[in-house]
Amino acid sequence: MDMIDSRSRIRQEGPHAVWALLAIIPAAFLVLFFVIPVWDLSVLGFEQIAGAWGAGGIGALADLLVMANAGQALVTTLGLAFAGTVLSAIVGVPAAYILYCTAFPGRGLLRFLIVFPFVLPTIAVSMAFRSLYDAGGTFGSLGWEGSPVVIVLAMMFFNISVFVRTVGAAWGALNPNYEAAARTLGASPLRAFATVTWPRLRPALASASTLVFLYCATSYSLVMVLGTARTRTIETEIYRQTSEFLNLGAAAMLSILQVIVVIMALWVSRRAQRGQKAEAASRYVRAPRRLTRSQLPLLGVVVAVVALLIVAPLVQVLVRSLRRNGQWTLANFTDLTVPGAAKGIDAPVLASILESLQSAVLATVIAVALGLAVSLLVTRKFRRHAAAFEKVTAFYDALFVAPLGISSVTLGFGMLVALGGALRFLADSAFLVPLAQALVSIPIIVRTCVPMIGGVNRRLYDAAATLGANRFRAFWVVEGPVVTRALGVAGGFAFAISIGEFSATSFLVLQRDPTLPVMIYRLVSRAGAADQGMAYAGTVLLCVVTGLVMLGVERASAPARNQRKERA
Repeated sequence: MDMIDSRSRIRQEGPHAVWALLAIIPAAFLVLFFVIPVWDLSVLGFEQIAGAWGAGGIGALADLLVMANAGQALVTTLGLAFAGTVLSAIVGVPAAYILYCTAFPGRGLLRFLIVFPFVLPTIAVSMAFRSLYDAGGTFGSLGWEGSPVVIVLAMMFFNISVFVRTVGAAWGALNPNYEAAARTLGASPLRAFATVTWPRLRPALASASTLVFLYCATSYSLVMVLGTARTRTIETEIYRQTSEFLNLGAAAMLSILQVIVVIMALWVSRRAQRGQKAEAASRYVRAPRRLTRSQLPLLGVVVAVVALLIVAPLVQVLVRSLRRNGQWTLANFTDLTVPGAAKGIDAPVLASILESLQSAVLATVIAVALGLAVSLLVTRKFRRHAAAFEKVTAFYDALFVAPLGISSVTLGFGMLVALGGALRFLADSAFLVPLAQALVSIPIIVRTCVPMIGGVNRRLYDAAATLGANRFRAFWVVEGPVVTRALGVAGGFAFAISIGEFSATSFLVLQRDPTLPVMIYRLVSRAGAADQGMAYAGTVLLCVVTGLVMLGVERASAPARNQRKERA
């Protein structure tokens, strides 16, 4: 038995040199392409601040902030984020109740329509809302084109699903007997909800609100496409200072301000959740109750919101892609392959599509290879030197989620700054954009793969060792199927994120061939029916590719759900 245990332990852990290599390579990648650019960006920003302070004290620093429009950008960023968060909660919380606590025909479809927008590229969503509210759109007569109202509506398009999934899952898992007991003691439905149900939902609501606020505060492409020159958030002002004025110091200072906003939001979230503990799921939760007649108006409101806020923009962008000068036509799509069809662009727009595909494939390979290495390391359970390895894996788990706390705009600008220093060797490299896209994807891949690989039954290594399997055979038999499925899911996510990435890429293609999202932005920024029509056609193609990839991800992850159902 001791011999079997020893063989099993060795096979499960593997050579420590292999795990050390898996730790060193991703860490080196993260240091070179994330830590160093962010450090260079921070140094540049603080040098700008120190120089202004040394030249004239607080007065000179205030003048510098005014020149960089820091005050206006900060107020606009916080105002839009606050409005987007509050309105998303006002709509999302009732929708969470309807979709998770009641049963009615079509509930699955309604749930899908609310969740689906979250996987769409932000540039595509921006174009969808632009097509609906500009002068040629269905709601163009409202006069909202370029107004903050449309930006907030686009934020709601994305973020209602966060409240529905987070709050809805928590609400559906609550034990209904507590509220029933309050009603038995004479409490009205409103009082029972306020005193019994609401306190138990607050942790989920706080978590969802923080995520939505961060998403809204970093909605770069929404503001770039839907706003006007007067709509300046921190991120759009960073781009403006970089591309229009070549004032890298001011842009770096604004990037530091952006990081402070993110850190403050996370701190407020932690304070809000202090002392609150999410309730564990009850074993006695009843199935969702059938929708009552009194709840029909609430369902009607949810359906109306889905139709106007989610379905209408997607239908409108498809319609606009098929029309030019008031006529139905396929010219917007066929012109994508014609050189010179877009004003001032000699190559066909199709070249940007191919550029996007090439960058997305390279980014996917890089992100999946590194993300899978980190996921395998983090999910190991070492018996020898267990305490030391546990610290290393915990550190890695936090380290590779860190890029989520930095906006893609800050990341892209940081890499642009670092091209003058540590990343000079990438200045003319075709890998620059894929590396930035991979950095955006890796945290999502790690968060996706770790739960899948971590759920493997490690006791199967004992059985494999007993049957005489060698180290690699045991790994392939025990974890191979799960790792293969994780590769499929992670690859799909990485490709979908990379092909639609706009924020970081917009900084790195200033002197390069643009990707499709950047080309869409350039086309829609011009006057002319042909350029506008091709922008909408490109948006449709981007949505179709993303939808097909996410469908593949759904199919790849289906076996995992089926296995969980069978074990249950």
